[in-house]
Amino acid sequence: MLSVGAAAARLGVGERRVRALIAAGRLPAERVGRAWVIDPSALGRVDGDRPVGRPLGVVAAWREILGDVPAPAFDAARVRARYRRRAGAAVFDAPDLAVAVADPALIVGGWEAAVRLDPLLDEGDAAPFVRYIAESAVESWRDRHWAVPSASGRIVVRVVRDDIAERLAQGDDRVVPPRVAAVDLAEMSGPRVHEAAQRLWSR
Repeated sequence: MLSVGAAAARLGVGERRVRALIAAGRLPAERVGRAWVIDPSALGRVDGDRPVGRPLGVVAAWREILGDVPAPAFDAARVRARYRRRAGAAVFDAPDLAVAVADPALIVGGWEAAVRLDPLLDEGDAAPFVRYIAESAVESWRDRHWAVPSASGRIVVRVVRDDIAERLAQGDDRVVPPRVAAVDLAEMSGPRVHEAAQRLWSR
C-alpha cells in the first residue's frame, strides 16, 4: 500500500491532486486512521488508464530526464505526458537528407540513438530521424541544408536551450543519453519499442 505522498510521486502529481482524485472517486483508497492508503495497482486505472498530472515545464523536465533530481519509475504513458513540453519540435525535409541529419550541430535521438545505446535492438526502420539542436544553431543548420518545414518531412528536430544541448552532446558520437532516448521511444508505439524504452530508462 502507498501513502498519498508515494502515490503522488508515482503519478507525477502533487499530494493535493491525489487527494482530489480520491475525493472524486477516481482513485480507490482506504482510510487508515487519519491517513489514506492506495493500492499501487489502482494507479494505472486512474481515469481509464490515462496518465494524470500536468506535463512538467522545460527546466523541471530536463532536471528529471538528465538525473539532476529523482524521476518516477518508467511508464510509457506517464513519460509521454510528463515530458511532452521538454523541447519544441518541427518536421523538416532537406534536398540531401543524409548530409542534413549528419550535421555536427545535431545530436542523435529517437530510434537511432536507442539502437546505438541498446545492444538488444537492431536497426529496423530509423524513420523519421529524430535530432536535437541548440536554439542558437537552428537557423544556421536550416540555411546550410536548405531545410524546409514539411508535414511529410523525415527529420524531426527538437529545439532545446543551448545549455541542455551542451549536456546532450556529451555522449559518445553526439548521441543523447539513454533516458532521453527512452523518452523519445515512449512517444512511439508498440510493446517492443516500450520495452526498449524501459531498459534505457533504467540505465
